[in-house]
Amino acid sequence: MWTSTCSEVLGQKKYQHKDWISADTLNKVQNPPDITPAEEVLHINCERPNKAEIAKAIQHMKRGKASGPDKIPAEAIKADIETSTEILHDLLGKIWEQEEIPTEWKGGYLVKLPKKGDMQDCNNYRGIMLLSVPGKILNRVILDRLKTGVDTKLRDHQAGFRKDRSCTDQIATLRIIVEQSMEWESSLYINFVDYEKAFYSLDRDTLWKLLQHYGIPNKLISLIRNSYEDMACRVIRAGQLTDSFMVNKGVRQGCLLSPFLFLLAIDWIMKQTTKYRRNGIQWTPWSQLEDLDFADDLALLSHSHQQMQEKTELLKTVSTKPGLNINRSKTRIKKANTKNNNPIIMNGEPLEETDSFTYLGSTINKHGGTAEDVKARIQKARVAFIMLRKIWRAKQIKTNTKLRIFNSNVKAVLLYGSETWRSTQKTLKRIQTFTNKCLRKILPL
Repeated sequence: MWTSTCSEVLGQKKYQHKDWISADTLNKVQNPPDITPAEEVLHINCERPNKAEIAKAIQHMKRGKASGPDKIPAEAIKADIETSTEILHDLLGKIWEQEEIPTEWKGGYLVKLPKKGDMQDCNNYRGIMLLSVPGKILNRVILDRLKTGVDTKLRDHQAGFRKDRSCTDQIATLRIIVEQSMEWESSLYINFVDYEKAFYSLDRDTLWKLLQHYGIPNKLISLIRNSYEDMACRVIRAGQLTDSFMVNKGVRQGCLLSPFLFLLAIDWIMKQTTKYRRNGIQWTPWSQLEDLDFADDLALLSHSHQQMQEKTELLKTVSTKPGLNINRSKTRIKKANTKNNNPIIMNGEPLEETDSFTYLGSTINKHGGTAEDVKARIQKARVAFIMLRKIWRAKQIKTNTKLRIFNSNVKAVLLYGSETWRSTQKTLKRIQTFTNKCLRKILPL
């Protein structure tokens, strides 16, 4: 729950105007980048959605999720998929032809989720939008059509929100790079980049240009663009709704299309950053690896201080063009086998260096080993187990049910990223010891 102070502040109109409306105008990109449209438009289906696509989108909707302003839950639509498909087929067809998204589908209710740090500071909360479920079905249809056509245009370095890619791939690759660097005594610089309020900072005018740049048909661009026109938001505060206010910047947190749209911006930024200079690490005899990306979690790679300094400065400059800003206080530098002790500078100040960093949920230490990560996962799993202690003690809950809860809520935390661990006897023993202790408290022995 948010503190009453933060809730009261967010409910005040003057705060809304200061933090949203004023930010939209004062922080708007003053000199938008000149992004040229693609010479050829991608061959993406632009016909109105058919019943098969709509039915598939309905089946993908998850139950138990909050509804948006129209109060239509996913359960109501999934109760009779055939009937819902018939109704939505006519409705989405009209929207598709007129390129006019219903007002209730554009905006949503902003829910506040706490992150880390001082709960009195509103910056330590993440907002997520509760959006219309029928609107999500339309977005699912659009997304399914876009992903297939655009995926081949994205850099291989990016693994976020892409088919057959995962966090594990990036974690394993980075861990191997660090280990090989230590084994061959080659210098390595890693810059773990953090963007400040990335989803909320993206300039929409630049985003529409990027959609054209990647060859997306104008029909789909018009539909996406219209869904953001006159976008209004209301904050849920103490069970009540504040007055609505306009949001003219960023993409909706909670929208199915938002990760894909944001991915295009990051892909363009990294292409511009690495376009003219080769400042990466040697990957093959003929190529270099410049970075590892998962959405906006970037890990820049270089062999020398000069290369990393140049790449960091260029990334900072290019990122501002679509409205993104690097968060200097959360960006970290990791070094291995380096003789140059000079720091990497950004905005006239040195970036903080670290021997150990949590990358995509897994700990990457100085030597690239897994012992520290195993220890961290056990501790997190222990916390998850303790939080469910009332369930383990409950006699009315069947043992099989408890084991299912243990596997989904504790074991999943314990084994996250385990595919990248070294399968040593010591590691296996630590995992088994922790698991046995938990099971002794669950099972009626």
